[in-house]
Amino acid sequence: MKRFLLLVATICCFQHLTYAQTGRFEGRLAKTAPSAALNSKFTTYRVFELDVPALNAYVKNGGEELGVTLALGAGESWRWSLKPHDMRSANYRLRMDTEQGIIDVPRTENKTYRGHVAGEGGGRVRMVIDTEYLLGLWEHNGETYYIEPLWHLIPGAATNQYLVYRASDAIYPEAPFCGWSEEWQNLMGHDETDRQVTPDNEEKIGQCYKVEVALAADFSMFQFTGSVVNAENFMLGILNLVQANYDDEFADDIDFDVIDYFVSSCSTCDPWTSSTNAGTLLTSFRNWGNGGGFGSNYDVATLWTNRDLAGSTIGVAWLGSVCTEDRYNVVQNFSSSANLLRVVQAHELGHNFNAEHDAAGAPFIMAPSVNNSTQWSTASISAINGFISLLAGSGGCFSPCTVAAPPVAQIQAPATHICPGTTIPFIDNSTNAPDTWQWLFPGGVPASSSDQHPNVRYDNPGTYTVTLIVSNATGTDATTLNTNIVVNNQGTRYLMYETFENGPGFWDIGNQDGGITWSWKQVGGSQFGKRAMFMDNYNYTNLNQPDNLTSPVFNFTNQSGMELRLDYAYRRYNAQRSDRFKVLLSINGGQTYPITLFDGTENGSGTLATAPDSQNPFTPAVVNDWCYGTDFGADCMVFDLSDYVGQPNVRIRFQNITDNGNNFYIDNIRLIADCQTVAPPVAAMSATPQIGCAPLTVQYQDETNGTVTSRQWNFPGGSPAFSTEINPVVTYSQPGSYSATLTVTNAAGTDLLAEADYITVLGPPTVNFTSAVQGFIATFTNQTVNGNSFLWNFGDGGTSTQQNPSHTYTAPGTYTVRLTATNECGTRFLQQMVTIVNPLTAGFTVDPSSGCAPLTVTFNDATTGGATSWSWTFQGGDPATSTSQNPVVTFPLPGTYIVSLTASSGGATSTFQDTIVSPVRLCRQ
Repeated sequence: MKRFLLLVATICCFQHLTYAQTGRFEGRLAKTAPSAALNSKFTTYRVFELDVPALNAYVKNGGEELGVTLALGAGESWRWSLKPHDMRSANYRLRMDTEQGIIDVPRTENKTYRGHVAGEGGGRVRMVIDTEYLLGLWEHNGETYYIEPLWHLIPGAATNQYLVYRASDAIYPEAPFCGWSEEWQNLMGHDETDRQVTPDNEEKIGQCYKVEVALAADFSMFQFTGSVVNAENFMLGILNLVQANYDDEFADDIDFDVIDYFVSSCSTCDPWTSSTNAGTLLTSFRNWGNGGGFGSNYDVATLWTNRDLAGSTIGVAWLGSVCTEDRYNVVQNFSSSANLLRVVQAHELGHNFNAEHDAAGAPFIMAPSVNNSTQWSTASISAINGFISLLAGSGGCFSPCTVAAPPVAQIQAPATHICPGTTIPFIDNSTNAPDTWQWLFPGGVPASSSDQHPNVRYDNPGTYTVTLIVSNATGTDATTLNTNIVVNNQGTRYLMYETFENGPGFWDIGNQDGGITWSWKQVGGSQFGKRAMFMDNYNYTNLNQPDNLTSPVFNFTNQSGMELRLDYAYRRYNAQRSDRFKVLLSINGGQTYPITLFDGTENGSGTLATAPDSQNPFTPAVVNDWCYGTDFGADCMVFDLSDYVGQPNVRIRFQNITDNGNNFYIDNIRLIADCQTVAPPVAAMSATPQIGCAPLTVQYQDETNGTVTSRQWNFPGGSPAFSTEINPVVTYSQPGSYSATLTVTNAAGTDLLAEADYITVLGPPTVNFTSAVQGFIATFTNQTVNGNSFLWNFGDGGTSTQQNPSHTYTAPGTYTVRLTATNECGTRFLQQMVTIVNPLTAGFTVDPSSGCAPLTVTFNDATTGGATSWSWTFQGGDPATSTSQNPVVTFPLPGTYIVSLTASSGGATSTFQDTIVSPVRLCRQ
């Protein structure tokens, strides 16, 4: 009798991401509230926001070989090398059961991709990519990462939110055991005739067989996914993951080929039982399928349901049933984790391929309950190998996979004669779809690479070979570049050689309106490679919108011979719909773009277009479509950038302004320079003489290190005040200290040297002095400027050559003192009068000197020596002090009082004291 097996559930979950645009896509961590649903299923997970529509547009236009860089937070990024691999057969049909009946749904573009993670530790990549849908896995350094829509697990989550997690981070609750048993087989009432592998039907191992698969989704799955397209995306996504468990695990490879897809889109549309009993539903599905429900021939079929099947059952399948009337399985969408759903469908298909359960708790796909295993047990491998061999040998089942031809290695090297230190691209132009690459670059950095289109730097002069080894499943081929890479100072320096074979990389895309913008597309006729950047003006109806493609920052310091060159292709739509193209340049790192290198439209005579007008969407296909091959109009663009040499923060922007005309393409952008770098000049000067008497004539000498293309001298206070001569002569007419500046410039930059107080211009002395007299001694302070020698004449016959002398006079009088100062520029003198007086002696008389209180006394100054000021103090008097020469003071109380006078003249002072008596006893009150 025939057997079917039930699979029971364990639970798992998923994570999510965000993309930038074109070749590099960056996930931005989503701001989401803590989720109990996620926390119960993962030890670690992250939710990202991702621009999947941009990713979808990128891969749809990218051709047969795609480079995608996925960057998530905390510095994590992976480079995927992807190829389209449509799992749907050429005869694929998608039918939808509606309230109005069954309708055929048009086939959409491919959405399944396969590839590998580039670099060391990289493994497989499996992805389904559609307009607003991304589901898949990638392997790196022994970890398997999953990504899927957040709404799978949290209904109503934003469609741009995706869950990302590692398979090892999933939490697996204790799983129930499998419901299948011998008693269950008997209960189902199916007889089984076991197939046995015999020498007569044993197939040669190492083959590849295509297994045609039919998929169905009931109404509950339609409700879960929300649309017929998302249901298709979901089922293709899981099967694409399952394919990774069948492609190289067995003696022969199995390649699943989806031939039919049926979905129920209304509550009354399910053609199967509404029972939640897994066995009953499987039987109903089998009867419907064998009754022509799919309407095509197939080898195995899966029904997806979102029902909660009875008990702990989440999957059921007939055992050893591929290519028989029992070729069916049912899978419950028991978990929103793509990882666990992969295991469930792989497990059920394993039953169809004759694998029974492994032991409970075994770490294998065929364990009775779900785990996150990617491995088959030895027993399962043996059973499936034998079953495949049996079916392949018996005929009527399977068909051979398309046998790919071995690859033929070919290399394109856009630049082969370069300067030391230059980085250049290498392009894989091999045929027959290689999927691994090994480049050898002796003398290069790196010396080897597994990238498809690497970039390599050559630091040292020499002649170097380049070797490429390519492989696919069918074979390997190797080739050596037919010309050597020559590195010397007669070559060309490339600050950039952008072929866009790896996508836009670090170019920035500016999309102001959020609509159509620059994207990456496969083209024909290109000088090098097969891809270019592309603006879809044909479908861009938002007129006059600028879209920018902006380079990274370049340093033009020390460069010479700078040029920008680019290839492009364009057709105008007609005279009324002509798009505009601009090339702009920034020298401040992209803050502003004030420099316009090109701004043009097509006028019908080839001013911009490379081919005549066309009302069909333009894609270059042959050399004549491009600027370098056209016989219609414009040549390729070349711009002299020598005016910007020396600038350290240069960015270049290509701007398309749409007129809803026709498509514009850019490729092979080169920034080139001479090998010999130019260092900025280092300004230096000398002057002879640097000191002298006015008028002083100075010969300046430019002693700058390095090439000088222009110079500017400035001589404040000199004549001339400025000059552009190499060695100017300058005259200074007035004494003083003067600065000089020299500004020198070449292609690499500018330098300025400012010498403060560089020139000293002397004049004759400026004579000045002060004097201080103390009695008959006069002290002189010399304040002369620029005097080297001095002669004093004190007016009494005395002289001195000291700088600051003192002189003693013998008699009072007024004397003429003369100071004569001399330096190398002349002699000058100054005369001042000095007065000598007798010594100052303070004294006074009083009238009366005693009497009865209150006593009023007149004080008379008796100072000799010519006092000029007086300072009196009166003990007990009123006032107590005075500056009068002859003050009058009252002493109101009896007593004996001291009176003091300090007389002053110039710097001399003298003090005298006396006593005033006002008796008490002799006076009556």
